[in-house]
Amino acid sequence: MENTQEPGSSTSLPLQLTDVESNFRKDLEDAIEQRSIGYEGVFVLTMYFESDDTNAMVDSKQLAKTMKELGLHDSNILEFSFPDDYDADIYWPHTIVLHVAAAARSFEGRMLFIFHFSGHSSSNKSKEVVLSGTNVHDKFMEVSWTGIDRFLLASDWGSIDLV
Repeated sequence: MENTQEPGSSTSLPLQLTDVESNFRKDLEDAIEQRSIGYEGVFVLTMYFESDDTNAMVDSKQLAKTMKELGLHDSNILEFSFPDDYDADIYWPHTIVLHVAAAARSFEGRMLFIFHFSGHSSSNKSKEVVLSGTNVHDKFMEVSWTGIDRFLLASDWGSIDLV
């Protein structure tokens, strides 16, 4: 457990998890235990759109903070914000995919990827789920879940479980 120091104090106090964080930790530990298979690497990928109006950044940062408090190393927590001035369908393969692939290839053996998106989603004309920024009608600010799903599940990285 990480120690924190209160402002103006010279002693460290143990960081207390909230009920939500404690329940999340228990659920995650239970899910891993049910598999009865150890993981060589555990990764969290959390994403949101910069233009989001749902406090998605706060949710994403809180998840990353919670995972750190649960003992996950910083290098295994991948946080991404789709920028307002960059086409999301280009940002995904040219930025996020490269980082996720590098992280996955850094381990051999069984891996657990926890995927988290905070923000808006909708269906397009093809009934395909799209993740989007605040202006959901602007194609510039959306990325297809199908592309993300195919990338994560059709990788050649070995044995990966996706949550």
